[in-house]
Amino acid sequence: MKKSLTFSALAAGTKAAGDGRYPEKQAMAALHRAIDCGITTIDTSVLYGQGRAERMTGKVMATRRQEVCLVSEVVSGAANRWLSRRFCQASLKRLQTDHIDFYILHRRYPGLLASAVRNLERLRQEGLIGGWGVADFDVRDIKQLLALPGGENCRINKVMYHCAARGPEYRLLDQCRQAGIHLMAYSPFGGAGDPLLSAPVLEIIARDHRCQPAEIALAWILRQPGMTAIIEADSPVHPGRLARAKTLGLTAADLAAINGVFPPPVIRQPLSRQQ
Repeated sequence: MKKSLTFSALAAGTKAAGDGRYPEKQAMAALHRAIDCGITTIDTSVLYGQGRAERMTGKVMATRRQEVCLVSEVVSGAANRWLSRRFCQASLKRLQTDHIDFYILHRRYPGLLASAVRNLERLRQEGLIGGWGVADFDVRDIKQLLALPGGENCRINKVMYHCAARGPEYRLLDQCRQAGIHLMAYSPFGGAGDPLLSAPVLEIIARDHRCQPAEIALAWILRQPGMTAIIEADSPVHPGRLARAKTLGLTAADLAAINGVFPPPVIRQPLSRQQ
């Protein structure tokens, strides 16, 4: 098994492709274009189109596996040893690879966290995965996870995070950094039907920087150390433009303007979650 690659600042998401919103050939071309632009982390899941996204990603992996840090998910209910192995092997077949760099537990399954950790650790020790992580774990969840045998090996927490969903800033970001857990921010432009990119504050700042509001939204996320933002590979915005967001420096005035519209949390807030 090759060594896991480091995370790119942006990850190419495949949920829209899995949901069938774009033809497969178009989605594959977009994924190739993202990799060409330096977006070398790919986020996929068996949950996206019941394996459709993994199969599409696998066709890209057939020629570009060594360039990519591959992240996929296992359903939370697959917490027993037999099911976790079965799901992982099925994903490997769809992805046309012998290992997944990081395997994510899709949310927490009540009462079975210890079992899930044991089985993720078995998959890691057997070389089927390079590492593992979790999704939508808040402060209490991470605390309990780290107290379990093997829990210290968690490497990713995937959460919804954007300037209008700032719940992770209340203790969770610092907690994960201290534990060596990398944050992956999904829905960086807001959830379904969320008009975040049409917020006047983002449009004004984008004009000042001569860029698009999407680039400002990403730059705001990437100002946080140890953070990867997931963008759909088939976004209508060319990934080359979005990739520039990692070098776009927001000023103190920009950040203050965003804080004025989307204030940071001063008390604990429930994490926003993907529906």
